[in-house]
Amino acid sequence: MAAHRRSRYGLTYGACPRDDFRSQSVLPTQREIREDKDIFMRPSILYGGYRNKHHYLDVQFTLLKQDFVIPLRQGIRKFKKSGMAKHFNSSDLRMYHDVHILGIIATPGGIDHVLKFDTSKLKTVKWDFSKRLLFGSLVCLSKDGFETMAMATISDRDAKALRYGDVNVNFKSGLDIIFNSTPDDEYVMAETVTFYK
Repeated sequence: MAAHRRSRYGLTYGACPRDDFRSQSVLPTQREIREDKDIFMRPSILYGGYRNKHHYLDVQFTLLKQDFVIPLRQGIRKFKKSGMAKHFNSSDLRMYHDVHILGIIATPGGIDHVLKFDTSKLKTVKWDFSKRLLFGSLVCLSKDGFETMAMATISDRDAKALRYGDVNVNFKSGLDIIFNSTPDDEYVMAETVTFYK
């Protein structure tokens, strides 16, 4: 068996994965976001070949998933260290404050939730051209400092509505949190800068 070697980037060479990639969630889990230890990742092979199709798919799936999990985890960690300040700025995340879930609407794609967020610090954003809150982007909502969280994707993006802080999302996880929510509950919403869809 090949010796296991760790690179300075946390990539593991020559090791086998802990979990079969086919049993992993495509969405980041709370455990993955809150985890402090290195993530098991093997680098893409540039020279030579993969052992088999499964090895190739495992490496590619893990690297693609970590492309959006790592910025989300690092950004949330920095946000918490900042004391969850409203003026928090990060190259990993875009933060939206005073987010409220106003209601639900039925769409051809399923049930969406209507969100309202504070735009007072976003007055200069040109929503028609902005890469913020694009259709399919992954967002993470929490009302308890990211101890618990719900994942959603942007399901309807209207530039005029965004100027007023209105956006529709489709929740993918954390439904127990969302279904027990009221319009008075205040969330913080994190958007990873890496496009999810």
